Amino acid sequence: MMRPNYWSMLFHSLHFLKEKLNTHFKNSVRWDEGKVILSSLSDTGKPDPATSDCVKLTLINICQESSLKNHNMRSRSGSDFERKAPKQSYNVDIMFSAHSGNYEESLKLLSETINYFQSNHYFDHSIAPDLPTGFER
Repeated sequence: MMRPNYWSMLFHSLHFLKEKLNTHFKNSVRWDEGKVILSSLSDTGKPDPATSDCVKLTLINICQESSLKNHNMRSRSGSDFERKAPKQSYNVDIMFSAHSGNYEESLKLLSETINYFQSNHYFDHSIAPDLPTGFER
């Protein structure tokens, strides 16, 4: 049995969120180009023109969901029971930070980001046909 590549799934899920938010900003704020970027928390302290007026999406924590780990994973196969590997579930914490030369503009971008996710609680294939293959929700 081939194990899924969880890190690839993590990258694709963060990239999907980045693209969804970029599309939203192109429509609401009228950005010509995608300025939502995947970024780490590390910062050199030097201003980078490529990351001015942008929203950074940062992975800050990942942990396995322990409450779903201990379910009985046996299925009946005829008169025998077969043990199945438990489904892997993870909690992922992400942070959005808005960066602009103007603090008020940064707050507006952050507010618009929050509004977007309050309106879009989840994504599935009926709502987002571009949801990566292998993702249910």
